[in-house]
Amino acid sequence: MKKHLSTRFLPTALLLLFLIACYYNGFSGLYGPTRYYSFRSKPLSEGEQKTLHVIYIIGLVLIAFVFFGFGIIVKRQVGRTRKKIQEAAKFDAMWNEEKMIAYARETYLKIQEAWTQRELKQVNELVTPHFIARFQPLLNVYRQKRIVNLFENIVLDKISIVKIQDSANDAEDSFKAYIKGSKNDYFAYDSDFTAPLGNSSETVEFEELYVFVRDGNMWKLDNIINDPEKKDFR
Repeated sequence: MKKHLSTRFLPTALLLLFLIACYYNGFSGLYGPTRYYSFRSKPLSEGEQKTLHVIYIIGLVLIAFVFFGFGIIVKRQVGRTRKKIQEAAKFDAMWNEEKMIAYARETYLKIQEAWTQRELKQVNELVTPHFIARFQPLLNVYRQKRIVNLFENIVLDKISIVKIQDSANDAEDSFKAYIKGSKNDYFAYDSDFTAPLGNSSETVEFEELYVFVRDGNMWKLDNIINDPEKKDFR
């Protein structure tokens, strides 16, 4: 699974910090800087101990950012977007946050079903021609290989509207729905769904952005961004 930008470089950064700490402290004991030394022949100086403490603190901050940083970004974006929706709703009934979230949920579930069937035309009224042109070729490859991408136990933990574009020209209106949840996501041959290609019981967490554009008095799905990064919310 593709990671957020922060989680792409942070494991490397944390490993580097750990190796630096090990150089100063030795692998045999990270909790007694003047007692254990695997690489050094003398105790740490006061300055080296302070450096080691700073490294530990930076590591803790980075770990906290991995777990909480992206969630904070999403929360702030939702708050700003909600105000924009409330303002747009004064002049256009299409901007209804509750209905937009419900529509995003319904669309997500129907897309999963169509994906398993390997045929997006069955959701033609929900998606744009651009969406079909982008994703149907991949499903055609699945069909040629006689494999099916199956989804089970879908749980949608959070759906939030994180970006809108309200233009004078309604045809240019759009919004992005952030969808977070979990599911069993695996492949199987279409001749025998009982013989999965991989672990069918493994629960996979996912985060996606569903990008909707306006088509008259309807919203249509135009793109899906898997594992979105900060730049995708702009």
